[in-house]
Amino acid sequence: LLGFPIAYNYVEWASAIEHRRGLKNKINDYFYDKWLVPSMDGALPISEVLIENFDKVAPNKPSFKIPILCDFDKFDVTAKKPEYPYFAYCGALDYGELIIFVLNAFDNLKDDPRIELHMALGGGTPGAEDALRNHIKNMKKGDRVKIFKNVPHHKIPDLYAPAIGLLIPMRPTLQDAARFPHKIGEYVASGAPMISSNFGEVKYYFKDMENGFVADKYEVEQFTEKMQYIIDNPEEARVVGQAGKQTGLKEFNFLHYGEDLRNFLEELNGKKKNATVKKMEKVSS
Repeated sequence: LLGFPIAYNYVEWASAIEHRRGLKNKINDYFYDKWLVPSMDGALPISEVLIENFDKVAPNKPSFKIPILCDFDKFDVTAKKPEYPYFAYCGALDYGELIIFVLNAFDNLKDDPRIELHMALGGGTPGAEDALRNHIKNMKKGDRVKIFKNVPHHKIPDLYAPAIGLLIPMRPTLQDAARFPHKIGEYVASGAPMISSNFGEVKYYFKDMENGFVADKYEVEQFTEKMQYIIDNPEEARVVGQAGKQTGLKEFNFLHYGEDLRNFLEELNGKKKNATVKKMEKVSS
């Protein structure tokens, strides 16, 4: 109404988020996707899926892809030697399916040597946390799982840097195809090797055994294989981790996007002004 353009930071497909349940959320997300997104003058999609969707619902409106961004300097920390080697996972308790997936993959590892799983978890309901702890009690390696709740962000680099591998499975769903988890940028910034699955945005940036460990499918057994390979081949894993960091520095460093973002917004502003002038001319005529 005031005549200035709005660029939408488009990072998720709202109606595809599986843990958003209830009639109120479904109604909200329907109008969000069907009305709010197309009403924007331009978009900053985080994924190829969202680029395609914005082109479909808002034809002839510009978009500029901005992937996950990270301040790499914050993750340039000295890794402290842990008591036992460990894999790390960071996520929200709302993503219960992914947490159980990671736990099951870890539980299938060989018993020796002793490897731990450190999980930094946030949010969620008390019921979700209770269910998680009950699942861990029934695991063969439950005594090797350590849960850290609501870790302050400035301490996250100290969790990632010593890890022998950082875990983030991607499910073959519309939700995971559309999103691009910010923690992937932080994972690779640490220099530790990332383990994921070949889906969504991961497949555009990472190649298995080159700059990450990428399972062909979203399957527990394949994830376990990647984790076991890292345990058995630590030197090769470190090389892969450093290659992932170089990919991140090239693709996900926030310092690389300022000028292009400014140009996009200036172009968007110019189009809005021209459209407003033409509208005023039409009304006056």
